[in-house]
Amino acid sequence: MKLKTAAIFLLIEIDITIALGVGPSSLNFDRVLRGGYSEQTLHITNTGNEPAEMKIEKEGDAAEWLRFFSRADPSLNPNSFVAAPRSTVAIQAVVTPPLDAEVKSYDAAIIVTSVPLSNDSERGNVLGINTAVRATVHIELTGEQIVDYAVESLSIRDAEE
Repeated sequence: MKLKTAAIFLLIEIDITIALGVGPSSLNFDRVLRGGYSEQTLHITNTGNEPAEMKIEKEGDAAEWLRFFSRADPSLNPNSFVAAPRSTVAIQAVVTPPLDAEVKSYDAAIIVTSVPLSNDSERGNVLGINTAVRATVHIELTGEQIVDYAVESLSIRDAEE
């Protein structure tokens, strides 16, 4: 008796409309003072047709120096928030190194993960795909503070004729 083998193919339809964009892909904090403060804007984009939860994680030598906030929405929790479809959220990445940090270069990373929100109208088996993007962070600490400057020349045109 021959054993016949039947191949069963399970067709899964996956809607790959969830995409995540993070820019810039690397943040460079140059000439930051020990005990100082520096910030840059990180743009997180949900290019999908559905809202998605965005999660921000940090790792590396200087990860504990990084924190995030939103100027546009101070109540927004930048570590976990929902991004509307086809929208961009501006998050401020802030570096605050301690006073006792060694003057040298440090590296860290910011990992942004997009998690699709479940839809109550869906039935059956649902497959969720998380998307993650990694942005590198380079921090150069300095011990030099520029506190003196001079204006060599100044030219101002009259605004009225």
